[in-house]
Amino acid sequence: MSTQIQIRRALAATWTSANTVLADGEPGLETDTAKIKYGDGVTAWNSLPYASALSLTADDITSGPTTNFYYTEATGNATIAAYTG
Repeated sequence: MSTQIQIRRALAATWTSANTVLADGEPGLETDTAKIKYGDGVTAWNSLPYASALSLTADDITSGPTTNFYYTEATGNATIAAYTG
């Protein structure tokens, strides 16, 4: 059995006009700008921030006196905490 996953998509103007509330974790793609927003189940499209890519190398994570990298798989949130002790 094959599974097909589709992402909701529309032109930026269509998203803005509809001001849709995406489900928690649901992505919405602007087909003309290639920008993505992720829903939280309560915030309308126009108030959601655009997703941003976090590009890291091993050096980014391990450099400095003490650096901690936290990734929460359930939410997809990543945090880098660097401090000098």
